[in-house]
Amino acid sequence: MIAALIGFVTGLFTPLQTSINTNLRERLGMPQQASLVNFVSALPMLILLALIFDGNVYLPLHDIAQQPLWIWIGGILGSAFITGNILLMSHLGSVATVVLPILGQVTMAMIVDHFGLFNSIQIPMTPMRGLGVAMVLTGVLMIVILGTEHEKEKTKEKKSPLVWIWRTLGVAVGMLVACQTAINTQLGRVAGSPQRAALMNFLVGSIFLLIVFFITLARRKGKMPERKKTSWWMWTGGSIGAVFVVVTVHIATAIGTGMTVIVMLVGMIIGSMIIDALGILGAEKRGIGPLKICGAVIMVGGAFMTYML
Repeated sequence: MIAALIGFVTGLFTPLQTSINTNLRERLGMPQQASLVNFVSALPMLILLALIFDGNVYLPLHDIAQQPLWIWIGGILGSAFITGNILLMSHLGSVATVVLPILGQVTMAMIVDHFGLFNSIQIPMTPMRGLGVAMVLTGVLMIVILGTEHEKEKTKEKKSPLVWIWRTLGVAVGMLVACQTAINTQLGRVAGSPQRAALMNFLVGSIFLLIVFFITLARRKGKMPERKKTSWWMWTGGSIGAVFVVVTVHIATAIGTGMTVIVMLVGMIIGSMIIDALGILGAEKRGIGPLKICGAVIMVGGAFMTYML
């Protein structure tokens, strides 16, 4: 019960991290720079967690080097997810930024399980799991498309011609998360603990984002965008992300991967709806109508069928 409550609270704060990172991007002017700050600022928290749970920050690089090359890309996929979420938040709102990646995550997780990709346990697709994915898709349609169109109809808001590109990107970043989760699970086995795997993950992601940042800066001929004044809380997104990665692995050992996904999913959806309804941290206020609520319930039910039955 306590582990499930921790998972719910952790999921509740995940949309808050995206909102924080979006604010940081608006102040710094570049999504790559905001993602880099996010990853680098997570390292002290991960070092602290490694010292608390493992007593050291030793990374068995020799053992990791003996693994397939894909074991190194978890941090790159995570950095792409963070950057994608920062961009999605300002174009689609908090709820869509949460539920679209969930669709991609559930779908890709089924593919990873069915084929046993990244040395994961092979779990064949069943009709019940397929029905669960269909329910998740139905929930996404109700929340992101039908609910959004209903709100725009009432407010006479014009739909952006690029909205489907952003929605597709939302599903794609969710697929990256599913791959990252499978890769980090294997990395955790090799490294010896979730904390070490997360630390390795963020180190690789930081190096990758640093390279991307300098390439972007070179293309801009060294001209940095004008930086606006930042508040202290805008620098906390990395710590939230670090805690999320470590807590996810820990509570999964107590209540199972399936239940972990479900309780975090419930927290993420509720958290995103609260942010959208109240416009927390400068987020654009978006209505939470019956279609979105019904869609959220269907998504949770679909996730339950997918992971638990």
